[in-house]
Amino acid sequence: MERLFRFLLVAVFAVVFVSCGVFFSSMDGRWNIKDPDNELLTYKPIIDGYLEGTVWHDGRDEDLYAYPDSKAILLRFSTGDFPDSVAASYLTLTVSMQPTGDADLYVHRILQPWDGLSFTQPPDAMPGFFDDAFSVARLSKSAVEILVPITSIYSGSKDNLTNGLIIYSEVPVKFHSAELGTAPLLSIEPE
Repeated sequence: MERLFRFLLVAVFAVVFVSCGVFFSSMDGRWNIKDPDNELLTYKPIIDGYLEGTVWHDGRDEDLYAYPDSKAILLRFSTGDFPDSVAASYLTLTVSMQPTGDADLYVHRILQPWDGLSFTQPPDAMPGFFDDAFSVARLSKSAVEILVPITSIYSGSKDNLTNGLIIYSEVPVKFHSAELGTAPLLSIEPE
């Protein structure tokens, strides 16, 4: 009888320890983007390239260029596998050409469907093409990689990113495309 009592006591303590997270931590603490063991969902773009005025340059042959008043990067992701609801999102870009100085990088959510051949004018001249809200990140001239928190423009429904992202820069800069190096990477924290 004493053995049964000890066994039940050990079993109760084991259940208590497991249920309060002493041995196992919940995923709630695993969303830090800088933690290499984070449990964020990651996605590479299905389309990456840049616009030079109205001319589309696919990222398969070149890097992704963002030059002030002349070139803008466009990215589109396959949102079918995205979680239904997004709590936070981040975009990671790998620098291919260092900027000449520190500058801001602006990321907007695209609102209209597009393809590389459909541009008759630059997107910034097309009202309603992209969201007026934007995320901004400081781009340093010594940057190798840049992390842009984009939760302010992409959270909530997975359909909010169906048409992708457009990126502008204050100084000339190049990033790796999916084909030529480290692809842009979208990291998502499910809600």
